[in-house]
Amino acid sequence: MKNLFKKISAILMAAIMVLAMASTAFAADAATTTTGSITVTGLTANDNTTLKVYKVVGFDEANSDWTIESWAQNHATNTNHVVNIDWEALKSVNPLPTPVQEIPVPANSTTYTIDGLEIGAYMIIATGDHTTYNVMGEAPYGYDANNLIVPAAKTINAKSSAYQLTKTLVNGDQIFVAKGEKVKFNIDTTFPSYALNATNRAFWIKDTPTGMKITGIKVLVNGSEVKVNDAYTLDKKLATTEAVTVNFKDTYIGSANLHAGQSVRVEVTGVITDDTEYKNEAETNNSHDKPNVPGYSGSIRINKTDDSKENPKVLKGATFQIKKQGENAPIQFVKTNTGVYTMVTSDTDMTDKTAVADVEATEGTVLVKGLGAGTYVITETKAPKGYSINTNIDNVTLTKDSAETRNVTLPVTDTKLGALPSTGGMGTYLFTIIGVVVMAGAAGAFFISRRKGSEE
Repeated sequence: MKNLFKKISAILMAAIMVLAMASTAFAADAATTTTGSITVTGLTANDNTTLKVYKVVGFDEANSDWTIESWAQNHATNTNHVVNIDWEALKSVNPLPTPVQEIPVPANSTTYTIDGLEIGAYMIIATGDHTTYNVMGEAPYGYDANNLIVPAAKTINAKSSAYQLTKTLVNGDQIFVAKGEKVKFNIDTTFPSYALNATNRAFWIKDTPTGMKITGIKVLVNGSEVKVNDAYTLDKKLATTEAVTVNFKDTYIGSANLHAGQSVRVEVTGVITDDTEYKNEAETNNSHDKPNVPGYSGSIRINKTDDSKENPKVLKGATFQIKKQGENAPIQFVKTNTGVYTMVTSDTDMTDKTAVADVEATEGTVLVKGLGAGTYVITETKAPKGYSINTNIDNVTLTKDSAETRNVTLPVTDTKLGALPSTGGMGTYLFTIIGVVVMAGAAGAFFISRRKGSEE
C-alpha cells in the first residue's frame, strides 16, 4: 500500500496525494458504517475563522476503487488505484462546488475537529479576517488488523501563509504635502497565535521611512493603547530617519495565546524632510506583505523671457518672492544649486547657507521645491537690467492630482524700457543751443528797443 500523500514542499502539506490500495485490501465487507474525522490545528484565535470542507475522492465499495468527484477531475487522476491530486490547482477551481461542511470556528479556538467524514480525501480551505492559510488536504482512513480499509481520525496543521498587514495614510490628502509637514500613518495587522509547544514566539513590526523622519510611535492591541517597555520595546530613539522596530516582549506575548487574533495597530507620526517625495514601508515577521505609502512635494519653475512674440530672449538675473495665498510673509528658501531653491524647515541643514525670501533666475530659470497643495502668489522684486518689472504675474495653484499639477512651470515676461538720451548726448546739446539762441534773440530785441528810445 502506497502512502496517501506525497509531500512536495514544507509549506504545502501535500501538493500531490497518492491514494493506493491493492485490490485485496478493498474488501467488500470493509467497515463503512462509521465515519472518520480531521482535526485542524494551528488556527488563529479570535479571527472569525471559517473552515470549508470539499470532498475530492470517494471510495467505491462495490468496485473496490477510488472515485474522483466530477468537479476535481481536471486536477486529479486515478491510475491503477493510485490517485494524484494537485491541491493548489483544486483551490483555484472557479466556481468551487458546495462544501460538504462549512464550519465557523469558535472565537477563542486554535484547533477544531471536523467529524462525520466518509472514507476518501478532502480539501480544506481556512479563511480568517486577518489570516491567509495554505490549502490543506487529508484522507480520514486507515487499516484494521485484517488490512481492511476503515475510517480514521487524522490531524493536519493549518499553516498560515500570511497574516494580513496594511498601512494607510490617516489623511489621504497628505499624499501631497509640503516639506516639513507632519503626517500620520496606521499600520494594522493581527496578533499571531502560536502552537502550544512553540519555542519561537517572536512578534515584531518594522516601519522604514524614506524622505521623512519618525517622530512618534503609539501601539494599540484590541483597541487599547499598550505602553512601551511594558508590552513592547523600540530599537531606535525617536526622532529618527532610520527604520524603527516595535518588538513585543515575551512576557506580553505569553504562552497561552491570550492576545491571539486581536487587532494590532501601530500609529506612526512623521515629518517630511525631502523636497520631492517620501515613502513609508511596513513589514512584520508574520506576513509577506510590505505595504508602502508614497507621497510627494511640489515645485514651481519660473522661466523668464522678454515679451517678444517670436524667439523670446531669455532674461537673466530677475528675482522673485513667493508666498502662500492668504499669508503675509514670503516663504523662506535656501539655495541648493544655480537657480534651484528648497523651502527652509526646522530640519534644513543651514551649514554655510543663508535663508532668503528672494530667489534668483540666475540663468533665466528658477526652480523652488518642497511646496504643498495650495495657491501661491508670485511677485517679481527685481527685473533684469533694461526691463520693467512684471506686476501682473498669474497665481499658481498646485494640486495632488498628477505630477503635472504638483509641479508647474510658469512663463514670466518683462517689457524692455523705452530708449532715453544719455547724459551729455545730442539731445542735451540741442536743448542748450536752442536756449542760447532764444536768450540771444531776447537780448538783441531789448538793446534795439533801448536804442530806438534814446534816438527819439
